[in-house]
Amino acid sequence: LHQCNADRQIYDNLATLLSTAGYTVLTFDFRGFGGSKGGEYTDFAAQRQAIMDKMPADVDRAFKFLTEQKNTNPTRIGILGGSCGVNQAVQAARRHADAVKALVLLSGGTDADGEAFIKSSPKLPVFGAASEEDTMAAASIKKIMSLAANADNMAEMFKGAGHAAFMFAKEPDLEPDIVLWLRMVIQVQSYSLRAQ
Repeated sequence: LHQCNADRQIYDNLATLLSTAGYTVLTFDFRGFGGSKGGEYTDFAAQRQAIMDKMPADVDRAFKFLTEQKNTNPTRIGILGGSCGVNQAVQAARRHADAVKALVLLSGGTDADGEAFIKSSPKLPVFGAASEEDTMAAASIKKIMSLAANADNMAEMFKGAGHAAFMFAKEPDLEPDIVLWLRMVIQVQSYSLRAQ
């Protein structure tokens, strides 16, 4: 779930790495972004609240689509969210708690309900990352990680790395770290030699 100053293409490299590692991967553009910019939704800045109000239902539609794919195990889903996508990821995990087995959260926070869900879900491993100069995002990730109680949780805090998925450019190990962590918490049957 991409951040609100980018679109799904920001995850192209990570999606390829995850697919090569054996995962079925779905990225999509929120309304008003990338390939979903058109019709009624053309300007996120001007239509922020309307688009944000639609995000949970859009995430659930994407979740349903993903879990209906023949190569997807619908009971072993991981969700990654960056910045404004962090709360969407946590809330999706809350709505689909039986299926979501891992969260990767980059530079963002969640609301009180999301925090309560994280605190009450010790079986849910969480990977959190942020950059210290991105003060509010770093504080939010630290708070989430302090509430998460799974032994497999992982937090990576950087300096001067930027915001959410933009950190990938300055911290080249972050994407491989996410893949390796997911391999530990959501095992797959086999590796692929090509993207699927």
